[in-house]
Amino acid sequence: MGGGWFESVAEARRRAERVLPPSVAAALVAGAEAGVSLADNTAAFGALGFAPRVADKPVSRDLSVTVMGQTLSLPVLISPVGVQAVHPDAELAVARAAAARGTAMGLSSFGAKPVEE
Repeated sequence: MGGGWFESVAEARRRAERVLPPSVAAALVAGAEAGVSLADNTAAFGALGFAPRVADKPVSRDLSVTVMGQTLSLPVLISPVGVQAVHPDAELAVARAAAARGTAMGLSSFGAKPVEE
């Protein structure tokens, strides 16, 4: 399967290993500590499924929320991720994507770019 989407964690890992330097790929898929978060994230992704939809009139939904006085378009925040310097756009690309979707991003204390950028 091509494109930006993948159907399993294993497929995401295969794609990452094809394009990343071996040392970076190994660090990303190794997990931290005893691998508890890695196992939990893999299980959570595996639990996702498709909900069948019945043909009906479109329903207007408002997912906006207010977080710390800021209105966001949906109740999803991008959590801080350190060591994004493996890609030159790193935090800037994530910040642009968050802004484009009307949500917020947390900047890691291990960020590659200063908060002003």
